Amino acid sequence: MKLVKYLVYTLIAVLTCSCGEEAVPKPQSYFRIELPRKTYNPVDTLSCFAFELPDYAFVRVSPDMPAGERCWYNVYYPRFKAEVYLTYKKIDKDVTLADLSEDLYQTAYGHSVRADNITSAVYSYPEQRKSGVIYKVDGNVASQVQFSVTDSSANFVRGSLYFACTPNKDSLAPVVEFIRKDIDHMIRTFRWK
Repeated sequence: MKLVKYLVYTLIAVLTCSCGEEAVPKPQSYFRIELPRKTYNPVDTLSCFAFELPDYAFVRVSPDMPAGERCWYNVYYPRFKAEVYLTYKKIDKDVTLADLSEDLYQTAYGHSVRADNITSAVYSYPEQRKSGVIYKVDGNVASQVQFSVTDSSANFVRGSLYFACTPNKDSLAPVVEFIRKDIDHMIRTFRWK
């Protein structure tokens, strides 16, 4: 009889405890990123060009610059572990504007395998002798922004944004958009020397 009572109480307890809301796992979340206030300063110490840069970033000579090249720089964002690589090319009969523009296009669309979307925008500032294109690449890709600045006759600068981490579009999206605004400002204030 005691065994029957024990089984009945156990059955009631099990049935009572199992009636409730179904457990749902929490969705994945990311740390909140505090973005600094934008204050731009001129960078006039570079040999081929100048532009304005926010005070939370700095320029350094690219360690990847091949012998015989000049004016390769990296804009480093230490807080975000990000870099904008700037590579300068002289336009001449061997290296044409069409070749350089095609190389930029191929690099941007080379991300199409992993990209969700690729958009491009052409810009032109004829009074400042500069024009170019900027590609925004959405998705888990190595470089979310690719751009160029050129005077169309002698000078061409190509820029690429990279992070020192595994690409994750959800966690990087606010920082990519934040740095993209800096790149837009860099392009607007860009001038040849």
